Amino acid sequence: MLALGRPVMTLQTTRKLLVPFVPSDPERRSTDFLIPARASDGPGYRFSGLTTGRPAMYGMMVFLGRSVSANDLFAKLVDTGAKIDDVPATIAAISVYLDAIQAFKIGNIVAIGDSVSGQAPFELRLVSVTPSGFPNDL
Repeated sequence: MLALGRPVMTLQTTRKLLVPFVPSDPERRSTDFLIPARASDGPGYRFSGLTTGRPAMYGMMVFLGRSVSANDLFAKLVDTGAKIDDVPATIAAISVYLDAIQAFKIGNIVAIGDSVSGQAPFELRLVSVTPSGFPNDL
């Protein structure tokens, strides 16, 4: 991947990931981690549960307690039996995702959307610093 004409080093591992966040039930806890997935109903990306495949509009950043890599997440995705049309693109999207989540802190609420800059397949944006600060008008 290139940024401003220079190769970008990707983060090999992370100790934090996103879990589904449901604004109507902010106390609800999930053990399903989110990954970026191509939207089945059109172009772009959305969050998808790694083990369940369920779509999620928002994710909350949590601490894992151990390091995981893009290959670990891809292996877990394969173990679920999910259909993967383009293996290199899927691994690349997970790598971009792992790099992008480093900009967020534990407890942040994050959404995924189309890339405005065009330098990545998607962009993550901060929706709320904490679950209790989630805007009710979204």
